[in-house]
Amino acid sequence: MGTEAPVDSVNVGLPPVKASQVDRYFLSKAMTAWRDHPGALIDVTLKKIWMLIGAGERANNNFIYAMREWSPLLQLPLLVGWPLLLFLSVFGAATAGRIVGGRRLVFGAAALYALSIVLFFINARFRLPIAALLTVPAGAGVIMLWDVLRRRIGPPTWTVWLGAILLTGVSVSDLVGFHEDELEVNPFYQSTVGNAYAHHGDEAQAVVHWRGR
Repeated sequence: MGTEAPVDSVNVGLPPVKASQVDRYFLSKAMTAWRDHPGALIDVTLKKIWMLIGAGERANNNFIYAMREWSPLLQLPLLVGWPLLLFLSVFGAATAGRIVGGRRLVFGAAALYALSIVLFFINARFRLPIAALLTVPAGAGVIMLWDVLRRRIGPPTWTVWLGAILLTGVSVSDLVGFHEDELEVNPFYQSTVGNAYAHHGDEAQAVVHWRGR
């Protein structure tokens, strides 16, 4: 939002402001919060990192759990899950010369993008570009493990195995207590369905879903 485009504030009776002014305002608020409440913000940041690594898909306007309920195709085990992608990426990171563009570029880009969403908020839609980047080292990891099975190369070191298992374990542990896949209690899903009913003029059904059935 660093442009000089004016922000529409006429409708609320305020003088026009520039997007850069909004940027500076919220930056100052963030810096003040870090100064006054560093412990609370560190706690929130750690929770965001946990959500970033976690296997659960947080809903946004692309809601995979509802899509799977409505589509028989998506119910098939066709998609590589996030924990498996992390697991294979660790082995890919341990390879040399098999990642096109180099490990620093791929993992550096993934890390910078991850930082950008941790600063704001985490959900499945915004995490998807990281998954796209990690398919490169994950593919290298598949090749590495295949070569190990074919005895073309030696097995990975115990530190690589440990790192892959720990990272995957942390990711899968996110599913403990995860309830966003339960559509009947998911507020985002209920709100979206309620809005759809309201859009088609069925106010009674809209209210039912807005209230959470």
